[in-house]
Amino acid sequence: MKLLNRCLLQRNLFLLLVFLGIGASIYTLTDLFQRIDVFLDAGMGVKMVLFYFAVKLPLIISQILPSIFLLAMVLQLSLMKKNREMVALEAGGVSPVSMIRFVLLYGLAWAVLQFAFAQGLGVAGERYSSDIWQNEVKQRGADFFAVSDLWFSRGEYVVNVKTAWPERERANGVTVYEFSPDRSSLRRTYKAAGAATGPGDWVLTGVHVAKLADFERFDLERLTLPIKQDLLAFKTFEPKATPSESSLGDLYGSIERLEAAGTNVDTLRTELHRRFAYAASILVMGLLALSIVNSTENLYLGIFLALILTFVFYAGSSFFVVLGESGTLPPHIAAWALNVIFLVLAGGQMALVSLRTLRHKL
Repeated sequence: MKLLNRCLLQRNLFLLLVFLGIGASIYTLTDLFQRIDVFLDAGMGVKMVLFYFAVKLPLIISQILPSIFLLAMVLQLSLMKKNREMVALEAGGVSPVSMIRFVLLYGLAWAVLQFAFAQGLGVAGERYSSDIWQNEVKQRGADFFAVSDLWFSRGEYVVNVKTAWPERERANGVTVYEFSPDRSSLRRTYKAAGAATGPGDWVLTGVHVAKLADFERFDLERLTLPIKQDLLAFKTFEPKATPSESSLGDLYGSIERLEAAGTNVDTLRTELHRRFAYAASILVMGLLALSIVNSTENLYLGIFLALILTFVFYAGSSFFVVLGESGTLPPHIAAWALNVIFLVLAGGQMALVSLRTLRHKL
């Protein structure tokens, strides 16, 4: 390893560890203050609370790493620029391409580490902390496991369920579309407030019936339909396990099983692509750091811009994930859109700075 790269690596690792410690502490304290009343009401001891946050720590680190990487890189490069180290490097024959290469390779290494860490300890930590929260704090059993936005077909019926509890054999927000035997026309629609499910007939309650042939509409308190679909077939995760608490293998398997059953899997696909995109965002953050430092020589302004971009990154990520889960955008586009936007902005800014520098030299 070159002396320059070793020096850059040592400085950034120091700043990264410091920021990680500060960020994880702020995250943990904020989470503690939000949950302290619940912990006290549940009679949780200090050891159990500490254990809860200890198992959650890998998840916290994996979540804040992209923003921490951005802040650490901006501070390091800004200090080098302020101390005229950048000028000295250029005078010594070190081209800006060398700095970009270092940032890209260093960011790639951290992206791989973040992905492995998040899918290993991060997923396990989230699962354990969720288990503690549900069983030790909230005192909730496995029958609280819920499945959302189910679509499936059985015979002449196509069914959409807003929320279902497989172990309870209950469902809310049920819409049933009844087709002709040859599936050539839609005969009736049934919209029910709730339903008693099971492997046999379903009993719908609070039903609004619409007969499309004669435009007749009426309401029924109860209606039995021979849907014959046991919702336990859609329980692909362990109790209380959400997509974010599942490994990549579980996600791939769940997507295949649910697709085969005719169920909407946009949420799972969005989560799957989001994991890869989130790790890759560290590379983008490195380029953003270079573009910020090239834009201003003011250290404080650079940190401020990094904080603003961090806020935009997390808010934008949540926004695009919602679009992907709702089916408004394809899951892969929703997961990668913000990375592409930030990459274009960073690349465009760096290209403009390079053109200005070239013009001045000419």
